[in-house]
Amino acid sequence: MEEDIIQEDNELNNILHGISNVEESEICLMEKNTTQREEEMLEDSSSRVSRNKRPREEDEEEEWIAVGRNGKRVGQKVDVYINNSEKLPKQFALAKLLRSNNISSVSRVKYINPYKVFIQFENAESAEELINCKPLQDLGWRCQKPLEVVISYGVI
Repeated sequence: MEEDIIQEDNELNNILHGISNVEESEICLMEKNTTQREEEMLEDSSSRVSRNKRPREEDEEEEWIAVGRNGKRVGQKVDVYINNSEKLPKQFALAKLLRSNNISSVSRVKYINPYKVFIQFENAESAEELINCKPLQDLGWRCQKPLEVVISYGVI
């Protein structure tokens, strides 16, 4: 009887062992298939990119422009700051005041605070007109370019 049980156990072990070998081989085959599919997908994606690009036409007349950091540009805009100890007028009032004094070519107006305005001009002539404008100076407005020192309070 014990021999029958031992023999049945051996048969079951052999069957289970055979099943596990089959499962392992199936898993290995599945892994190989997935890696092959991944490789094929990578090859397909790389070949698609090169197929979809159109050929580039080379133009002999085309030239590259060298861009420098501090080089002066043609038509460079000029900045001017207006300061006052009293509050400056709002946007429309300032625009009317500039128009009445024949100051044109203003490209940008930015209020830094109620006492300081940043104005950007298209050309240097209009900026000089603003700086030298007598009616604005009579109002107590101080017009100057950003890095120019107009007022000195003493000698060091």
